Amino acid sequence: MSINASLFQLSGRLHKKVSCLPVVFFALLSFCSCTLFANALFASQLSSAEQLIKAGKLEQAAAIFAQHKSKKRAAYALAMTGRLLDRLQDDFSERYERKCYWKKSAPRTPNCMRKGAKELNAKFGKGAFEYTGGVSVAYIQYTGSHYKKIAKRYRKSKYAAEADFYLLLTNLR
Repeated sequence: MSINASLFQLSGRLHKKVSCLPVVFFALLSFCSCTLFANALFASQLSSAEQLIKAGKLEQAAAIFAQHKSKKRAAYALAMTGRLLDRLQDDFSERYERKCYWKKSAPRTPNCMRKGAKELNAKFGKGAFEYTGGVSVAYIQYTGSHYKKIAKRYRKSKYAAEADFYLLLTNLR
């Protein structure tokens, strides 16, 4: 093979590699833009949830914190969700108690309360609430599932001690 043919092959390979550089650059730029946009979006979600707390709309704030997906502030979102749901569990239980037992057309069955716990779990995360009761006592309680996630996944976060304390208290009851 002549030197000219070798140079021609080399320039062809080089041209193929250079022609894909704009594609790689565009992909990298797109990834960085999406990442920055997502971080800003998640930060915006958390600040709107904090504003809802200030306005006294705890249930809406808890729903936003519970749906938070960014790993950067996940422990914070889980801790806030746990705090709010622990605070709201009596309100939720009373809401479903009224719906299931107190109204004239109420079904007056534990299955209605179980359905209520299932609805809350759909909104705030799998296993967040459970129905604990029988025929004479009807109660939906928060399980501490968000604190359990902190204790399991975010041991080095500043919320780990709070999660451990909450879980200790619930085990002592």
